[in-house]
Order: sequence, then structure tokens, then C-alpha cells
Amino acid sequence: MAKRFIDTGLFDDPWFMDLSIEAKILWIYMITRCNHAGIIELNPKMVRLQTDINSLPTVIEQLGNRLVTLSEQLYFIPKFITFQYPGFPDSKAKAQESAMKILQKYSSNSAVKQTLSQQLPNCYGYSNGNSNDKKGGPRENIKPPWAKNFHHWSPEIQYPFESEKFGRIWDQWLDYKKQRNLDDYTSISESEAINNLVDLSQGDLKKAEIMVKHSIARNWKSINPLDKKKEPFPEESTIKLNADEITKKNNSRPY
Repeated sequence: MAKRFIDTGLFDDPWFMDLSIEAKILWIYMITRCNHAGIIELNPKMVRLQTDINSLPTVIEQLGNRLVTLSEQLYFIPKFITFQYPGFPDSKAKAQESAMKILQKYSSNSAVKQTLSQQLPNCYGYSNGNSNDKKGGPRENIKPPWAKNFHHWSPEIQYPFESEKFGRIWDQWLDYKKQRNLDDYTSISESEAINNLVDLSQGDLKKAEIMVKHSIARNWKSINPLDKKKEPFPEESTIKLNADEITKKNNSRPY
């Protein structure tokens, strides 16, 4: 199942607050069900079945210039692109190249053309968490509050777990890699490693923490899932002790 970034401040946005309940539902429906190029085909019967929205044209009208009509029942969400691919069209996200190929098919549409040329008017009124909304450039090198003690935080990486606890977990993993003289991540490979951890842990930060500590305790080169058939899921206290012991041993190595 694909995962998407979503603005945690969405419900505080004045534009969103002024929408009807049905328009709010439709907006969330569209940004979570569109393809990776921000294009979605709306089947009125399917939408009614899945959202209980009866008058789709009326609700679409409420969304105003957030949507661009490409053809009957086919819509483009320009803001989706600049949100999901920070720094577009220079984002490091792998899906961007495929998304651009899809958008090229609709490049005769002025809004799509503007998006491809990075000239999309900033007329939507709220920030999506990327500085693209503010200055049209890449994210600023300013740590968010949750990352104040996250030593290896990078402005080039989107972190699915936005919590101080994750910062501590990931710092421990990167410090371990450095002590083991393992290859450093590039920003792309680090993003992939984090996304892989999210998938392995099913988005559960507690499980992610145990996997990281277990991988360190086993002296592994990468973070791996636990095989419940071969070994029981270890207690967190045991994992922490083993991980700390490995770290001490690595610190004492002459190389």
C-alpha cells in the first residue's frame, strides 16, 4: 500500500476550515487516492459509495482552483506535486521522474505546463510544510522543534516519524554505522532506508526502535525485520543492553 505525506496543519488552514464537511472529505479523498502525478479520475458512483457524497459537481466547485479539469471526470491537483516532491522539479524522490512523464502527456494544459516549468502560482493560501510555498525553493535549513536534539537531521530528507524519539533512534543507528566504518548514506539512500524501516515496522515507532536496536545488537550492516518463527520478539530492555554492549565494543576497536 502506497504512503503519502500529508500536512499535519491541514485542519488549521483557513481555506480548509471554510469548506463544507463534504468538501473536506473530498479533498482528503483526492489527495490520498490520486496517482503519484497528482491526477485522479472521479467516478461519481464510486465516490458516492466510498464517501457518501451525493452532489459531486457542487462539492468540486467548492474546491475552486485547487483542482484543474483535464477532461470529463479527470482532475489534476497542482499542489500535490510541490508538496510530495520538495524542490520540484529537482526533487530527489524516485517517483518524480515517472510523475513528470505522466504530466508531459497533459502538457497542453496551462496549469500542468506551469507546474512542469516550476511557475505554478502560489495562490492557495497555506503552507504545506515545505519552503516551496514561501519562496519557491528547496526546504530551508531550519530544524523543526521535534528535531532540536536530532544530531543527524537533514533538510533534504522527509521524516515519516516526526518525534524526538525517532531522532534519538536514528542518531543511534547512524552513529553505529560510523563506528562500524560502514558506507555513509547519500540523502537518497537514507530516505529509502527510513521508508524501508517504516514499512518493516508498519508505521509503529515502538517496533521501529526495537528493530534498530536488535540490528545493532546482532552487529548487522542494515536494519532487518525479526523472524518471529526463528526467534521470539525480544524485550526492549534486553535489546537496549545488547545494543549498548555492541557500541562499547565498536568504540574500543583500533579501526
